[in-house]
This record gives sequence, structure tokens and C-alpha cells, in this order.
Amino acid sequence: MKTNYIIYYSLLLFFLRLEEKFNEYKDQLKKDVCGIISHDDDDLSKTKREKQSPNGSKDRTNSEADTVIHQVMFCLQPAVRSNITVFNLNSDSYLSETIFRSICRGELVYFKDLLIIQIYTFQHVKDF
Repeated sequence: MKTNYIIYYSLLLFFLRLEEKFNEYKDQLKKDVCGIISHDDDDLSKTKREKQSPNGSKDRTNSEADTVIHQVMFCLQPAVRSNITVFNLNSDSYLSETIFRSICRGELVYFKDLLIIQIYTFQHVKDF
């Protein structure tokens, strides 16, 4: 039970730091995300939304927007952002090649980190 509280407060602290880091852009992010979530693509979805209660739909949209905003803020951190691969439609490469390169790069980083951990562990075990 104590572990659950530690995890909860660690996540809460993490989200508060994210919000602090991107506080300047939060209003713009929220406006853009809400616009994407509630976008009217066709009349059918518009009619469907009009039948729903306005408060329930608005609360759900705000909850979805907050979740997406936290995900976007997480991806905007420099350490995470540097690992995101962007595919350019105007480039000469194929999407499958770009995905394959990203997977290989991710595996390389994973095995490099694993090797560092193993070396570190081996050095500490050897010292005892």
C-alpha cells in the first residue's frame, strides 16, 4: 500500500514539473488539443454530439485534453524529443525504411544502456 502512495506522489511530482517547465505554452497547447479533439469532421458526428448532454461531453473532452497535453509535454522534453523520428513526405526515403531505422536505433540505445549497466554491476560486484 505504501508503494502505491510513493508511485502516485512521484507521478504527481513529475506532472507538476512538466507543467512548470511548459507553463508558458500550456494555454496554447490546451486550446490546440481541444480544437483537435472536438473537431467537426462531418454532420453526423455533429448531430451525435448535439444529442449528448453538454456537461458530460465537455467534461470528457477536458479530461482527454489534459491527458493528451501531459503526453505532448512529455514528448517535448529535450531528452525525449531527441529520440523521436520524424518522417518527411517530401523525402526520397520510404516510410518502412524510416520505421526500420528508428527501431534499429532504439535497439542500439537499449543494448548500449544494458551493456553500461552490466559493466557497472560487474565492477561493483568485483569490488566486494
